[in-house]
Amino acid sequence: MKHMRFFLYALASSALLFAGCDDDDNDDNTTDGGAAGAGGAAGAAGAAGQGGAGAGGAAGAAGAAGEDGGAGEDGAAGAAGAAGEDGGAGEDGGAGSAGDDTKAMGDVNEYGATTRINKLTLPETAAEMQAMKCTGKPLGSILTAIDGMFKFMPEGGLDSFVTPDANGKISAVILASLPGWEKGKTGNEVGKSDFIFYVGQQIKDADNFNIDPVSYTDFDATKAPLIKFADTKLTSKKLETEKGPFTLTIPAFGTALSATLDQAQVRGGIEVGTVGYDLTDAVVSGYITTKTISDILTKIKGVCKSESVKEDIKNLCQKAAGIEVPTSAGGNVSALEADNEDIIAYALSAGGMVGLELDAFVSTDGQTVDTGCTADGSNDTNKCNAIAVCMGAAGEGAVIEGVAEKSQFDLSVISK
Repeated sequence: MKHMRFFLYALASSALLFAGCDDDDNDDNTTDGGAAGAGGAAGAAGAAGQGGAGAGGAAGAAGAAGEDGGAGEDGAAGAAGAAGEDGGAGEDGGAGSAGDDTKAMGDVNEYGATTRINKLTLPETAAEMQAMKCTGKPLGSILTAIDGMFKFMPEGGLDSFVTPDANGKISAVILASLPGWEKGKTGNEVGKSDFIFYVGQQIKDADNFNIDPVSYTDFDATKAPLIKFADTKLTSKKLETEKGPFTLTIPAFGTALSATLDQAQVRGGIEVGTVGYDLTDAVVSGYITTKTISDILTKIKGVCKSESVKEDIKNLCQKAAGIEVPTSAGGNVSALEADNEDIIAYALSAGGMVGLELDAFVSTDGQTVDTGCTADGSNDTNKCNAIAVCMGAAGEGAVIEGVAEKSQFDLSVISK
């Protein structure tokens, strides 16, 4: 099992090894705006009630005591009362009121209403998965079990990435803006908006944030942001995106490690915050492919082979170099020299001990998902190449000041 450490650190660093999520379009959390404001069900108060049964007659009096104290005979039982009449049918319930709506948005700038992700959760049990509308294996509990053996996750788990430490520093600033939510409008009045995710930077001695250039195509703020869900629904205090690619970037191994989910969807509750908007009970679901995992491994190898690697990162790299991975050609090689395919194959083989396995096929363009795939692609089936994942999230209102002049990451490594 020790050979899994390198692979598992990459997965943990991506913060995306969670539990399989149900992408049923008909669940309660993905109701569209029209259905959300529907009237109350007819006849809620109209179920026919039956009248109560009549009371029984009084019991007969006890017989008088016989001579010499002998007990008298019991009196005869009273006759049963007549049955009560059925109650009349209730009237139909009136139409329900219009769906819930948010308050009107306060002041916003050119970036629109914004939230900062301040909570990340893993479904660990079947009950938690059900509450999050997730199905499949509880990969969150698998990650916890593996972490119990190898201690590769930071203290505090995923939340530690987005929660300020004792000095107020946030390791991973993740910002989500709704530029279409303008001042004075409620969520229902907006209806739809772009939903844009940014990697952020804290502004020293301030509560607001800047956008890291890594958030844009070619790291250029004049170009399109890398993560944008167009036409995101905002209705009845709920947010729901269309399905598309979603990339989460966090600092790890001295660089920015990014993990992309294919066929990703975000849904959750929204409300106007003190500033911006608050995001509640959100779920991010999708599929992470072996290609994405391979890309993460390549980034880690690149950092470890860099001449400018920092001392604390060098220690992690030395541990990775000491891990031997079986190869498809036979024999073992260092994890830093092994083919990514061999690392993944071995990790999945060992991971089978705790339930880690590929359970979906995602096409190269990310548009097709097949959950009827098989491990080897036999019998004219697709070969599984992805894991269904989901994570819970929440956010608190925030303000974006602008774009930082310089990235907090080594962009030369990221671009390789």
